[in-house]
Order: sequence, then C-alpha cells, then structure tokens
Amino acid sequence: MFCSNCGNEIDENVKFCPHCGFNFSTNKEAEVPAANDVNINNNPKTNKGGCLSQIFSIIGAFIFISIIFNIFFSDLDGISSTNEGKSSSLEVTESHSCSLGYGARAICGTVVNNSSRNVDYAQVEINLYDKNGNLVGSTMDNINNLEANGTWKFQAAIIEDNVATYKVKNVTGF
Repeated sequence: MFCSNCGNEIDENVKFCPHCGFNFSTNKEAEVPAANDVNINNNPKTNKGGCLSQIFSIIGAFIFISIIFNIFFSDLDGISSTNEGKSSSLEVTESHSCSLGYGARAICGTVVNNSSRNVDYAQVEINLYDKNGNLVGSTMDNINNLEANGTWKFQAAIIEDNVATYKVKNVTGF
C-alpha cells in the first residue's frame, strides 16, 4: 500500500504514515501521532546533518580535553621536582612532626616559592615509615594560589598509628 499523502510505501495496518504522519482514519495529517505509529528518525532527508554534527562534537570534545590535560599536567611554569622535596622554584625549607590537637598528628613545615611567578596549585608529598624503616603510608597537603616569592605553612595529617619517621618525597606545583 502507498500513502495517499506522500506516496511512500507503508504497511497496510498502520493508522498513521510513518513518513509524513498522515492520519488514514480522518484523511488528514495527524497533529500528534502516537509514538508507536510514527518513527520520525526514518526520514533520511531530515537526518543528513545529524551524523556529521555528532562527529564534529566528538572531535571538539577530544580537542577540549586535550587542551585541559596539557594545561594541568604539563610543566608550564618550569617548576619541576626532585625526590628530596626541592625544586628550582618550590622548596621545603623545614619540616617537623606536630600536633593538630585532640590527639591528631601531622607533619608540618614551610614551602617557599622561589620564583617570580604565582603558583596556581602546589602539593607536598611525604612518605611515612615505622621504627624498622618500613613504608607504612603516605600523606600530603596542597594549596591553591601560592604567590610569587611567598611561603606556605603546610600541615599534612597522619592517620597511621605506627609512624616513627618520615621523608618529604616531592613538592610540585604549576
């Protein structure tokens, strides 16, 4: 059978034309056809740009993610770190164990930004060891917006019970 409105071939048992929405019971185009009777995505004339726009959306999202990844994970400011808690721009100048009150312990210390540039994000990483020298955990502290030539007083909380010594492993920033 063919639709008397658009001329496309259709099943004989449908109430609405799946191509144009024509209502066979009233002989006019349906205003709101039932969802099961009409498939609006079958018309290839209306979907030509859909696939292309989806491809461009995916490519755009990939480019955006790549840019964000490069901004946050590349060494843009020349701030690099070593395993001794020092870098050319950020340096841990002192550290010691301290109490945060209510029985909580931490490693406290000072990080200095030796550069003339602000650091948007800085982080100090510390390994924790038991009395036998076994690594039992790690802790860290971080801060945003460390100003050029500024200092930061960090407090890295310790949640392990058997910590006897520690070592500042890394200070990083960008």
